[in-house]
Formats: sequence, structure tokens, C-alpha cells
Amino acid sequence: MANHEGIHLNLKASPVKNYTGGVAADDIPDEMIHRIQSFMDARLAAQTTVLFKSWRRAWRTRPDLDFRDQDFPFPWIQFQAFARTTLQRYENRNQRINSFRLEMGTVVDHHLATELIVKAIRLGATNLTLRIRRTAGHIMYILPYEVLDSETLAGLSAHDCQIILLFGRKEA
Repeated sequence: MANHEGIHLNLKASPVKNYTGGVAADDIPDEMIHRIQSFMDARLAAQTTVLFKSWRRAWRTRPDLDFRDQDFPFPWIQFQAFARTTLQRYENRNQRINSFRLEMGTVVDHHLATELIVKAIRLGATNLTLRIRRTAGHIMYILPYEVLDSETLAGLSAHDCQIILLFGRKEA
């Protein structure tokens, strides 16, 4: 029989420093979480919301919005409701956004596209990336005047969109 009396187990828990250097992961400021999530594609960033409450809150208020109707099983219904609700939440909280990406390859509703883009501009979007499908009559999407009149817009990428410039539209 072995002598167990000579074995001393130290079962006392020792303090372990967490990877954030003493800051609880749920106390990270939203701006830092936004920055971390900005390096991820939208799906992966959305998956981070299960980590902590603050990550879920940060996801709901991220300054970079990426709307793709192809991500919805029934885009003509679900996409419209999601996009409108999301932008309404930003308007209600008076939150600004940095970038706005809108891809509408399934939903051919140019009125919806205009509504979403104008709201993004009003919320201070500095970068717009747009890809709007042509209508059944092969009519290209016409960029709203608010885009060109924006004082905050720094970058614009418009695929399959038409820009109509009207001289003398604005009064000096």
C-alpha cells in the first residue's frame, strides 16, 4: 500500500489575471468593441454578441452598417423590416454612423433604397457603398440628390447606380 500521507495537494485557488489586464471584458467601451468588430465581416461580428452584454449593446449601436438583402430567407419582407427598424433605432437615439453599405440584389424596390440611403446621410454617414439591382425594365437606380448635397460624405462607391447632375439646383 502506498504512503499517501506524504502527498500534499494545494487545492487553494490562485488569482488569475484576465487577458484585458484587469479590466473586466464586459466593461470595454463601445468604441473599442466597434473597432474590434470593424475588422470582422458582419456575420462574425454579429456572433460576438453572445460573449457579453456590452458586446450585444455595441453591436446594436455600431457605426458601420452593412445591409444585404441576400442574407434574408424572405428578403422582400424581412429585409425591409430589419433595415427600417435598425435605422429607426439610430434616429431615435440620435446616433451617428460612419459607413453605410447597401446591397439590394433581390429586392427591386428603388423607393426603399432611397429611403435607407437618405436616412444614412441624415445620420452622418461618411462612406457609402451601394449596389442596387436594376428594375425589371432594366432601369438603373438613380442616386438621391441628398448624397451629392451631403456635407459629411467622404467616400462613395456606387455600382449599377446612375448619378444625375442638375445645374442650378441649389440656391447660393
